[in-house]
This record gives sequence, C-alpha cells and structure tokens, in this order.
Amino acid sequence: AKVFKRNYSIRVSSQPWLLFLDADELLSYKLKKSIVKELKNPRADAYYLKRRTCYFGKLLKFTWREKKVRLVRRSAGPLWVGKVHERLTFKGKASTLKGVLYHFPYKNLKEQLEKTVKYVSLEDKKGKGKAPFRAGWLFFREFFLRGLAVCLSMFFTLT
Repeated sequence: AKVFKRNYSIRVSSQPWLLFLDADELLSYKLKKSIVKELKNPRADAYYLKRRTCYFGKLLKFTWREKKVRLVRRSAGPLWVGKVHERLTFKGKASTLKGVLYHFPYKNLKEQLEKTVKYVSLEDKKGKGKAPFRAGWLFFREFFLRGLAVCLSMFFTLT
C-alpha cells in the first residue's frame, strides 16, 4: 500500500522536485539548509540523504548509518519498488546532501518486537518458502543481532 500511495503521489504531483519522508523521520536543520541551497542550482537528478537512527531517544553513533534517495527530480522518472524495505528508483545522476535525516523507528521494545514480526512475515512470504528456517533466521537476525548491535552502540554512545 505504501509503494502504491507514493507512486500515486508522483503521478499527481505538479512540482519539479519531490521529497519523500516517513512519519518517523525528521530533517536536521543542516539538511533543510542543504536542500534549499542545492535546489537553487541542482547538480543531480536525485539526492541521497544520510539517515541516522535514534533508538529510545538516543542517537546511535555506530550502527544503522544509511543513505536513502528521498529527494528526486520529477522528470527523472522516479518509481518506488519493493514491499518491505521499499526503495526509490530513478534515471540520471545522484549526489549526497549535507545534514542528517533522523529516523525514530521504535517507541519502545514492544513496538520493535511487533514490527520485527511483521517484517519477518512479509520477507518470508517474499521468499515463498524456499528455505524451511527462513522465518526463524530472519527473526533472529532482525531482533537479536540488530538488537545486539544497538546495545553495543548505546553502550559506546553513553560512555
């Protein structure tokens, strides 16, 4: 549904540039300034935004560093693809903007567990039962291994 809605918004938009944000994301002041400055004289057709995750109110310094294409020229033919971790495709050149896109994926541990189960279920359906232990592995990877990485990052953030 999310991909359909985003692709629909591309079709009905009239502006030359499109910025896509999730409800759990927030632009830093530096990123806002970077976007405004760049759009005055654009060097690319799409822009990667550096995304940093905040976990239970703490910015994680050592994990979940990502770059996501979220700002795109409408004429670059943008199209969202994927069901779980959807991504924006486009034609043309890309560049990276300065600043940070803050990501707040979970309010608490219960919400993390619920989202993990949901994503594992969707990923498992995508795999169509090719691996008998796929769902178990995905849950272990997403909840425990990622959780361990988060705990280590929080430890080093607080020290």
